[in-house]
Amino acid sequence: MAEKARFWAGKAVSAGQFAASYGRLDDVNPLSIVVLFKAGGSVEWGYVDLPRTIVSIAHQSMPPDDAAMFLAMSNEGDVYRIEDDIPHEKIPGAGVLSDDALGLGSMRTLSAVGRELVAVGTGSQAYIRHRDGGWERLFEPASILPLKIDLSAAAERAPGALALAGATQLTYREPTKEEEETLARIRREGPNSRYLQARREVRRIIRYVEGSLSVTESSRLREFDISSPHALNDVVCLEGGQIVAAGDAGTIFLCNPNEDVVDISISGVTEKFTTIRRLGARLFLLGETSIYVLGPELDFQESIALPPKPKFPFSFDIGHDWIVLFAHDGIAIRDTGSWLVVQVPASILERVNLGQT
Repeated sequence: MAEKARFWAGKAVSAGQFAASYGRLDDVNPLSIVVLFKAGGSVEWGYVDLPRTIVSIAHQSMPPDDAAMFLAMSNEGDVYRIEDDIPHEKIPGAGVLSDDALGLGSMRTLSAVGRELVAVGTGSQAYIRHRDGGWERLFEPASILPLKIDLSAAAERAPGALALAGATQLTYREPTKEEEETLARIRREGPNSRYLQARREVRRIIRYVEGSLSVTESSRLREFDISSPHALNDVVCLEGGQIVAAGDAGTIFLCNPNEDVVDISISGVTEKFTTIRRLGARLFLLGETSIYVLGPELDFQESIALPPKPKFPFSFDIGHDWIVLFAHDGIAIRDTGSWLVVQVPASILERVNLGQT
């Protein structure tokens, strides 16, 4: 049975222009509506039907007038440019169910880095699309598989160098051939409880989930030792090579140019941070109940309470006098000091619920 439809991704360039994906995860018949809003136009609301689950939306400023171009990526690595004829590309090897998938896992985040695009996902998947077109996988399978890192976010640390945030996968010891034969014999002889106990003893955990912060170096990942059991969900790079990453349980790390890693988590805050945005010299981190603000010295300055609805926030964008909040239950805008829940036309959302694609 398909999941209930919900918002999966969103991107705003102002309080009056944004795109958001609404759909459901269905391996057989995935459906998504990319909802488009532009205030002041002859038609403010629009939409695009896509036969995929869109999990990330990015935007690029396109010449000659720096108009916003939205780009949508599916969990299988399909990338769509949201313009008149909706050009479609497939990241080679990405995803799980695609014909060309390497089976490393689903895609998570699409980011614009200048005129290039970077896409990351589970199984240490990281791809870059250069200006001249075509996607390049940053790590070959031989260097991917031993790491087993689920990547959530990427940011440009320097030209040609990326900072990557995520979490290591739970890793089990694989049984030897002889152990497999012994397990097969125990399973035949029974009882099943004896087999399960023997399997647990052989296939024990050798690496637990840990936060991962790394940088790209010569087509490989170099991990920093952050010694954290919490996944990192987003990352930004500051002037001088500093890296700030944030994630579960209120975790915030600063990596300095000398590559010392410092825990700068806010005392008493244990909310899950999903998104970091930079505005001027300040950083804004989206938690579960508030947006937390760090000053130029990365000290905690204030928090902005989120509205009671929509529930389950996952991302936001911010300007000097506006915030657009994206949540699984809906969208809200703050541009006058108070929050307003956006009323997306039901006729658009019902296209997914009724399967009208």
